[in-house]
Amino acid sequence: MPPRIFLIGPGGVGKTSSGRELAALLGYAFVDLDQAFCDRIGPIDAFLRTEGYERYIEANAALFDALCRSDDGDVVMPLSSGFLATHIRPDLVEHNRQAVRRSGVSVLLLPSLDIDAAAEIVVERQLRRGFGLERERELEKFRARFPAYLGLGDLRVVSTQPPAEIAAEIAALLRGPGSVVGLA
Repeated sequence: MPPRIFLIGPGGVGKTSSGRELAALLGYAFVDLDQAFCDRIGPIDAFLRTEGYERYIEANAALFDALCRSDDGDVVMPLSSGFLATHIRPDLVEHNRQAVRRSGVSVLLLPSLDIDAAAEIVVERQLRRGFGLERERELEKFRARFPAYLGLGDLRVVSTQPPAEIAAEIAALLRGPGSVVGLA
């Protein structure tokens, strides 16, 4: 089993809830990058209002690097939705992608491979979270990032099942023959 498992994908695909289940299933620690940001730096929405998105990307990348340098044992870590797929600061996005490849195994979570179906599912979930998000802006953001996500992930899980079932599927993939052999 790899020491670090990163759950990647757009916001609203179930990275955090499935990640908690996966960590419990594997006996790993659970470290949510968004929660770590809130705990160490401050609320993300407040940071975005005062510092802007570009500065957030910089701070989030630095935090991720610091978390990966620490030797906290086996970890399941959901990553922020734009961490690997935003058009702002492509240099940092590439840095983040390389850091993820070096540091563990990434699992892409999506509800569907069809962009229209996936967009509807994800945006509805995001709007229900109560962050005051706007439907059209979320659809636009999802559609812009979706192609980038399709090219990411050492493993891929496409599912709308409950988090416990998604976690079980990820665990089975990780334990499968040759699925992660040879990854650092």
